[in-house]
Amino acid sequence: MPRALSPPPSMNPTTNTPIHPDRATFGPNEQLASVLLSNVTDFKTRLNLRAVSTAFFIAEKQEPSTPVDVGTTHRFGEICYAAGNLENAYEWFKKASEQDQGQSTFNNCDSMYNLAVSLQNGQGVEKNLDEALKWCKRAAEAGCSQAMESLGFSYFDGSHGVEKDKAMAVMWLERAVAEGDHPDALFILGHTYLRGHPGVDKDVALGVEYMEKAAEQGHPQSQTWFGVMYRNGSDGVVQHVEMCLKWLEKAAEQGEARALNLLGRHYYVTEEYVKSVLYWEKAAAQGHSAAQFGLGVCYGNGLGVERNPETSLDFILKAAEGGDETALQARAPAMQALFRHAISLTASSRLMRKLADLGHGPAEDMLRNGK
Repeated sequence: MPRALSPPPSMNPTTNTPIHPDRATFGPNEQLASVLLSNVTDFKTRLNLRAVSTAFFIAEKQEPSTPVDVGTTHRFGEICYAAGNLENAYEWFKKASEQDQGQSTFNNCDSMYNLAVSLQNGQGVEKNLDEALKWCKRAAEAGCSQAMESLGFSYFDGSHGVEKDKAMAVMWLERAVAEGDHPDALFILGHTYLRGHPGVDKDVALGVEYMEKAAEQGHPQSQTWFGVMYRNGSDGVVQHVEMCLKWLEKAAEQGEARALNLLGRHYYVTEEYVKSVLYWEKAAAQGHSAAQFGLGVCYGNGLGVERNPETSLDFILKAAEGGDETALQARAPAMQALFRHAISLTASSRLMRKLADLGHGPAEDMLRNGK
């Protein structure tokens, strides 16, 4: 449900710094610096901090009980989290979540969300999904778009203590995307409206709109999906090869295996085999079985690469292990091709042993007969 926190500077505080939101405070930088310095005992580190800015120099002269507002409390929790001090991070997020905001303009909904992260994952506190859900809901209702997105995903999957409810999922995800860029949420919304689900009526136009927004925000799966729409002319999108390639290329630049495979297939069909091999190699390296089979075909026929029956068989075997049905059917012909190749070589014993280990009968016979 909740995301990981972004890494702020790594300093380890303690949890006993008093919080007095009702007392007068000085500037935010001085507040944070005062708390930091009150928890730093190494002399050299204190000197280095003093040299960083006048805020640290001023703060060093303050009492450790310097009042800290809710925003500083939250930032100190982030510092603890980044430093791996999860117990203290939990305590600071809890204080910030429960703290009276006073005159502060900081919205502690992010503190509530980070508190939910800690409770859900058991970070610095015993795991408690009920409490995590409670704080995630409070964060969402207070305006935290990441909490809205997390709730949407939870209702979509029926995870993290809530029952599956696609209508509730859509409601929270739409609230999240209204607040800012959430490409994952846009992708789920697009997919949901394109296909329709119980409680959510199919709306192709709206689904395409969400999918396009996700693609424009750099979401690789959405870019691939959009490329396929243009390739097939489906879901109200007019068939357009150039637009198809544009979106698949964008996804491929991010390493999306499906897009890489589709580009490899496109260039294979257009007989641009060098390009085809280039894309299939990248997809195959990620274990994409269809791309592995494509490479097997290219190496077996010398398309875009030098013909190599052994490499061809290796890729076909990998594809077959990945469940590719066409590769399963191509195993025997590929072994026979390597067998014929081995016979043509002067030194072929290694290849024969390899084929025999794979259960190739003629190779086994040749080894048995010492040929």
